[in-house]
Amino acid sequence: MKAPELPDNESTRIAHLHELHILDTELESVFDNITELVADTLNMPIVAVSLIDSERQWFKSLVGLSIKETSREVSFCGHTVFHNDVFQVSDTHTDARFLDNPLVTGAPHIRSYTGIPLRPFDKAIAVGSLCVIDHHVRELSDSEIRFIQRMAQQIEHLLRLTYSEHMTQVLNTQLRQESQSLNQAMTRQKNIMAFSATGIVIFDELGVISQTNRQFQHWLDANETHYIGDNIQNWFTLPILIDNHVNPRFQDKGIEVLIPDQHAQLLPFQMTVQALENGEIKEFIGYFQALTDVKKYQSDVIKKHDRLENQTRDKRQALLTLLTESIDKMNETSQQDPVCLLPNRYAIELEVLRRHEQNQPLSACFILLDGIDLVEEVHGHVIAEQLLKVLVEQLQADIDIEDGYWGCWGGYQLVLISHIQDNEVLTALVDNIMQDISTPYRINDLQL
Repeated sequence: MKAPELPDNESTRIAHLHELHILDTELESVFDNITELVADTLNMPIVAVSLIDSERQWFKSLVGLSIKETSREVSFCGHTVFHNDVFQVSDTHTDARFLDNPLVTGAPHIRSYTGIPLRPFDKAIAVGSLCVIDHHVRELSDSEIRFIQRMAQQIEHLLRLTYSEHMTQVLNTQLRQESQSLNQAMTRQKNIMAFSATGIVIFDELGVISQTNRQFQHWLDANETHYIGDNIQNWFTLPILIDNHVNPRFQDKGIEVLIPDQHAQLLPFQMTVQALENGEIKEFIGYFQALTDVKKYQSDVIKKHDRLENQTRDKRQALLTLLTESIDKMNETSQQDPVCLLPNRYAIELEVLRRHEQNQPLSACFILLDGIDLVEEVHGHVIAEQLLKVLVEQLQADIDIEDGYWGCWGGYQLVLISHIQDNEVLTALVDNIMQDISTPYRINDLQL
């Protein structure tokens, strides 16, 4: 008997199998329905969905036997994972690899075997097989093999669904935990001005809103469907789009706008707009920064100042100190990106102006991270933000240049300002940045 060899990609293959989180789970009718259909259609006594672990083969579905697993050493399916398409043994008694296999010489007395590799994620990595077994010599016809292959594709689809359901549960658990942590933090710091993220509204060429993020919904006391289908242009007297392009007034620093919440109260926001090109579909993103808390905080500080104006000099001095600290804190907050904690577009412009006024040489490298939006779509904004933070930390650690100034231009765009004027040095710097960007990162057991 010849035991199955280990594939060159065995560690990756085992990792893919375990990521499915399907080993040792209960029987499921969606898998059993397929194996029973194959058994009935081909008149096969034994049909199995077999998954090959490091030392065993485990059956997710099995017709004709009542066992749960066997050792990998005696498994036929352990050989199947080596094959690109079909692994067929018409007569085990004439095949030196299997004639003394205990599954051949004893129960269940396998005489013929055909297996189709299961590759739910990567066409080069098989985690198991859909196999049919007979007690007699049998070679399947081309049409019978094509039928099993179609059924194997259905099994692969079910495996992907199982993985998606598991990841959804994991992400929901993380979201609940993060929500609990946020609520606890808000309770402890209810008297401290909240640190706000950016609100986002996505709309099309006609201004019809297709999506809003949770921060925007929170500010306007709305649910996720409140503004879907509304026209964003109804909120403003200025046209946002001119000839299907963003009005320059809404670019760069943007403009201050008033938007009614669900109680018809007008709330102030700083708004900028950016175009999104996605093939033939053109969309636009409106970025909103709430000004309500800032204005309220400024008003509260002024009121405190008025109340203390008639008190002693010591109290007046204390008020001036409080006012100075508050203004510094607001300036710091207004010049910092809330996600990656780098200087924001406004702070970057101030730095460029400062260097220009000092007649310093200047070069700028704009970095568009155009893969993180896909990560956000698949894994959610929490994972995407974590990936952005890790990437920024890695870039700052690896790209250490004199007078280098890192900033966030907005969304998933970074900027590196320096005094470098040599094109060759700049090219090497860009190569180093591209190397960091193209390196996979692991976030919560995900390789991104």
